[in-house]
Amino acid sequence: GLHDRTVDNRGDVGSWVRQQCLCSLQHLFTVDSRVLTCVCSDSDLALRLLGRILHAATEKIDRLRASAGLLLESFLYGQRGMHAHGTDKPDADTVVERCIEELRAFIPRGQLEDSRGADSKGISWADSESAYGQLVYALSVSEESLRKLLFEGFVVAGSAEPMGKFAVNAVAAYAGTLPAADRGLGPGWTVDGIIAELTRLLLTDKQTSRLINPALIVSDQLIEQGALLAASPKVWIPLHRAVQRVAFRLRAPQRLMLCVKLYGSLALVSSEVARLAGDSLLAHIGHPIPK
Repeated sequence: GLHDRTVDNRGDVGSWVRQQCLCSLQHLFTVDSRVLTCVCSDSDLALRLLGRILHAATEKIDRLRASAGLLLESFLYGQRGMHAHGTDKPDADTVVERCIEELRAFIPRGQLEDSRGADSKGISWADSESAYGQLVYALSVSEESLRKLLFEGFVVAGSAEPMGKFAVNAVAAYAGTLPAADRGLGPGWTVDGIIAELTRLLLTDKQTSRLINPALIVSDQLIEQGALLAASPKVWIPLHRAVQRVAFRLRAPQRLMLCVKLYGSLALVSSEVARLAGDSLLAHIGHPIPK
């Protein structure tokens, strides 16, 4: 249900399903903490669920983002006592516990404290600018699957108006704290890694093609802000090729316009990339379809 993205003439009707899933999970974790303990004893299940909750915490809809934030805090700060129940996969507990401890450094207990009548110093989830500005640093979590889902959420949010600029600004600020390339410092992203992930999203399959337009929009805005210009020369060519592939294979006019705009931004990177972007633009202009 957290994956439901159904849209019809009434709008984003899948948001109703996502909202109910978030509320139902929150109720289950609150009523019986053993449910959360059981989930955390299975690393595969726990990481999949935690990744989807992190993704939901970037929702463009305020009420969904607030529900996801409360659920995320419950997951991170709920009483589990996993080891007391035993498990035949002790390493799984170690992986989940490590991720939880890392995320606690970026996501303080906020709404849970409010519900108990205590002073809150946590994230204001209903405020998109504040929420994105704080949550983005959770991209430093060492678990790659969590980083990718959270980044995907930021990309989708970054393409939405009017709060999309807050998500893009948050990613730009985070990129400014990263090294340009991997220096053997351990798990985590680099500026090169952000571009590689944007490239991967552009080369996605049909089942997740809803990510292509957001990836084009966010790539363009991050380059325009100068947030990615510290990247290594080697990562720009794959990104250009991905944009070229999208423009030629998926001939939707709106998508083509986004590609043309991104070519203009890529021309700012270097003379080599500018030449490739110019050649691609001329090829599109001379192509018979679409006109």
